[in-house]
Amino acid sequence: MPTAPLPACLSPRCPGYAVSRGYCEQHKRSEAERHYGVDWRRVRTIVRREVQACERCGATGRLAVDHIVPQSLGGTSDRSNLRVLCFPCHGAIGMTSHTRTVR
Repeated sequence: MPTAPLPACLSPRCPGYAVSRGYCEQHKRSEAERHYGVDWRRVRTIVRREVQACERCGATGRLAVDHIVPQSLGGTSDRSNLRVLCFPCHGAIGMTSHTRTVR
């Protein structure tokens, strides 16, 4: 049975194939390199204790803490810039997050 082809690397103009978190070996970065270190894990834990359901659809399973304004666009990990989303909502929002404009 043929295997599915590997997805392309998410890094712009990279001809490589994704092996980790959507990126090739050359472009994958650790949590610390992406500014998700100890402080982020602490804030994420506090937010998850406060909010027990998706703030978009109300689902209670498989939740993630999301930056409203992504860090890549200047957002911070301040509580006012965070929301809890279920994985499907987080994925749907994440698809458009890099095209949003910081206001």
